[in-house]
Amino acid sequence: SNRRLEIRRKWTFRPRHGCKGELRLPKLNVVFARVMVVMSALSTLEELSGLATGRIASDDAMASALAALKDGLGASDAAVTYGFGRGFKHFGTCAELELSETSIWWVNRELSNRGRPFGFHLQDGKVRRLAELGEPLDIEYAASLIPTRGATAQMLLVRGPWAGGMSREQAQVLRAAGPALAILVEQQIAIAGAEQEREQLNAFSAI
Repeated sequence: SNRRLEIRRKWTFRPRHGCKGELRLPKLNVVFARVMVVMSALSTLEELSGLATGRIASDDAMASALAALKDGLGASDAAVTYGFGRGFKHFGTCAELELSETSIWWVNRELSNRGRPFGFHLQDGKVRRLAELGEPLDIEYAASLIPTRGATAQMLLVRGPWAGGMSREQAQVLRAAGPALAILVEQQIAIAGAEQEREQLNAFSAI
């Protein structure tokens, strides 16, 4: 009949026990979108783990990891900062950070005090409008400490912006990325230290 041929946006099914239930397509789409977000987050973390352990070959594991985080978080830039002398240096997807060393120091201190990542805006070079990750508040940057041995200066900084804040999954990826990044940071600092020593030796031999 025409009724049977009617195209509806609602499916009706009968489970084995005879209880009638309904599965609406809009709800199905929401569930599917949620599953895709979770799978994307897991894929990002799996790639970071592979790069950190060497399971995934890369000429520059740190650059690959930051590129993966940039894509996974929907960020425009991603960078890792670390203490160097009395200041900070960084590896990142951009050549320079917009944050001054004073702002980086302030963010690092705030992360140490809070013990958890947070989001913020940058206005006139100063950190403003702090927000908890996962809250429905617009943020421009997000920051998280990287748990390296005997040091608290290592941080992950990502720039959005995120209208309405980061999603819960994005915030979880930011937090969970720390251990893999810690391995990569230690490797990069060791490489940088060896290069610096080599340059110093070359300078002495040239005297």
